[in-house]
Amino acid sequence: MAPCIVFVANAEKSNVISVRNEAMRAAQDKGFECFAYDSNSSLSSLSEKDVLFIAAFGGDGTILKSVRLAVAIGVPILGINLGRVGFLSEIKPSEFSSFLQKFKDCKYHIEERMMLSCQIKENSFSCLNEVLLYKGSFPGIARISVSINGADAGTIPCDGIVISTPTGATGYAISAGGPIVAPGLDVVILAPICPHSLATRPIVAPASSSVELKIHSKGRLYTDGQQVLEIMPNECIRVTMADTKAKFLRTETRNLYNLIKQKLF
Repeated sequence: MAPCIVFVANAEKSNVISVRNEAMRAAQDKGFECFAYDSNSSLSSLSEKDVLFIAAFGGDGTILKSVRLAVAIGVPILGINLGRVGFLSEIKPSEFSSFLQKFKDCKYHIEERMMLSCQIKENSFSCLNEVLLYKGSFPGIARISVSINGADAGTIPCDGIVISTPTGATGYAISAGGPIVAPGLDVVILAPICPHSLATRPIVAPASSSVELKIHSKGRLYTDGQQVLEIMPNECIRVTMADTKAKFLRTETRNLYNLIKQKLF
């Protein structure tokens, strides 16, 4: 059985499929088996394959969707940036062939990122970037009660609250006034969205914290940008650090601060 690379692509972006197909040909030329995973594929289709890693072609959104697949089969992700920001990406499409040679020569390392687990009733979700609890209707504001490790952290009038990992700190959380988190720190960030209070500020808690949220009206729950549930008043949402971590293939040490200057300024 030849070692296999699983290719995931954002088919909604122009030219992504042709870029992916070119990369698959390059991988086949180097002796790798290639599998194009799309919306019609299932985990069972990979059960007989010796998967090495997932090559995700697109922006950060494509990589976030690929994380669930990567965690499920226990392999790392290589992000190939075809989006605008690309915080999670490692290379450009033109660098894919040279990366394959580095991979064969073991000139890479694996970077692990903490994930969050979100539980509500019998439902459980995992995510890499953030959990978002948002108000259920556009007019007006929500009131969201927060507790951390059982301690009351207040009830916040706001549009919503983002609970973020360090990876998600440069996503929605930073737009909500959250901090930049230095590499190597495992923490949980709570950032209110448009709080109707001058005294409300983001909270940084240990990664081991158990965070509970209750919204006093109907709301919506999102994980990594995907809506997963409508929330009823006073339902308890519990967010903790997940048991699993996302793994990324890297060929060099990343300077987060330079990335921020390049991507966000």
